[in-house]
Amino acid sequence: QGRGKSRRAAKKRRRRSSGGGRNATIRVEYFRLAPSLAAYMDASSLIISHAGAGSLFEGLNAGRRVIAVPNPDLMVNHQEELAKHLADSGFLLHADLTSIPRAVAAMEPPRLSKYKPGNPAKMLKAIDAMF
Repeated sequence: QGRGKSRRAAKKRRRRSSGGGRNATIRVEYFRLAPSLAAYMDASSLIISHAGAGSLFEGLNAGRRVIAVPNPDLMVNHQEELAKHLADSGFLLHADLTSIPRAVAAMEPPRLSKYKPGNPAKMLKAIDAMF
């Protein structure tokens, strides 16, 4: 969850689900801070993250399935707005702490749209034109 200067190692757990088949065991890694999320995202098939813009777009740009869990205590609940917009657009699932298990279950089979990043050239051109 998030970026930071901490170099604490991720904690790893194996969890057994009540289902059978290929999803009977899942590996969960979690941490408070990491210098970079890229290696974790590359090794993941599903990302459950706070709804910070950097974390969400990094996961979507990596082509991963994402469940966004906004922190409602942050200023004017801006994470909620972003998570809702991206979920309404079909790019990720939006959950709160109590609905994460339902969101994980909804990921099988994957039902999300592939995120395609926009081209920032138009915005950069508009900003350059102002100066």
